[in-house]
Amino acid sequence: MKKAGVIIYRKALVLSILALLVFPLAESQGHWIRNFPIQERVQPAARPARFWEGVFKREWQIYEEQHFLHRLANFRAFLIFSYNEAKHRLFPRRPNDHYIWTPELGYYPDDTIRRLNADVLHRDATEQHYLQAARRLRTLQERLKQRGVTLLIVPAPTKVRLYPEYVAPYLVAPAETIMKQAVSYGDVLEENGVNVLNVQRLLTEKKATSPWPFFTTTSFHWSYYTGCAVTDDILRKAETLSGRSYFAVDCSEVTYGKAQWSDTDIAVILNIFSKDAIIGKAPFPKITPRQNADAKGYKIAVIGDSFSDQIVYTLLQALPEESWTPDWLTVYATGVSRRMATKDRGLTPAEELSKGDLLREILKKELLILEVSDGMVYRDGNLDAMEYGVTKTLLEGLAPDAF
Repeated sequence: MKKAGVIIYRKALVLSILALLVFPLAESQGHWIRNFPIQERVQPAARPARFWEGVFKREWQIYEEQHFLHRLANFRAFLIFSYNEAKHRLFPRRPNDHYIWTPELGYYPDDTIRRLNADVLHRDATEQHYLQAARRLRTLQERLKQRGVTLLIVPAPTKVRLYPEYVAPYLVAPAETIMKQAVSYGDVLEENGVNVLNVQRLLTEKKATSPWPFFTTTSFHWSYYTGCAVTDDILRKAETLSGRSYFAVDCSEVTYGKAQWSDTDIAVILNIFSKDAIIGKAPFPKITPRQNADAKGYKIAVIGDSFSDQIVYTLLQALPEESWTPDWLTVYATGVSRRMATKDRGLTPAEELSKGDLLREILKKELLILEVSDGMVYRDGNLDAMEYGVTKTLLEGLAPDAF
């Protein structure tokens, strides 16, 4: 009986090994496994131009490995999903090195926690860097104002900066006081005369009375509901700065259901089978434009990263129909591409943009909203990289003496 068990075990082991050898080859030829859309960033390896040089530099090895993995297609994706799913179920609080899960508010990106801790540990050095950045922004603000353009900086806080209490074990200071100990980019700009909407301070003040959290359980970014409220604050701040009247943004009508779009981005990036099961509910505003016959002639530019998506969405939905003009809103993704608002409240496909084009187009606008997420606020002393390099680009054209 024992011998028969050993034989069965050996046969099962041999069959398993054969399967592991055969399945990849079969999949590379016929794609028998259903498609699992995998999220990853892989730079395609170019085919080596010279044979022997490619051999000695291992360029052929890299190219062939990537080519083979591409041929594996769905089988490779299946293995990745299986591995990630196992880790997600065995270690739910740390499904991988990039995220921490909490039962109260879902996933926190690990790098946002590390930056907050660094802002406490290296407060003085970081604050000096921010002061230099503030002086440059103040110069840009004044030069743009001379050309009839109002600059408004919108620093976008991360989840941990508004809800540190749920990840307290990972912080270098008590959750109750860490935000007072950490240097704040928005605070430094505000104290030094830069036109800034200090979103972190505003949301912190509203936190206790808000009917919903400002972030969803599976998002990097603030929710669409939060983005709607922030956009209204942006336009009201712009009115104060410019004396120009802008349209109202009504965020009062809200539906509460399963999160959608970028409110689910972490669930997608985890590359697991149970993606839909971990997506929670989220508030979503139904934005109805208010009629305003006098509201015309807007010329708004938005420069930002993915945190600006909710701002742009709100602007597109809230604009009164009679106020639409072809150039009323232009969106510049980190200053390197251009998208224009369309009549159907959408955006045109992205077009590449040169530095010279960016400056010329900004000078035709009346309001420049520069959204900067926490991850793009560099702490390394490199001023030229701040604000996606946009401040440097615009100052080179408007105030070359500032360098």
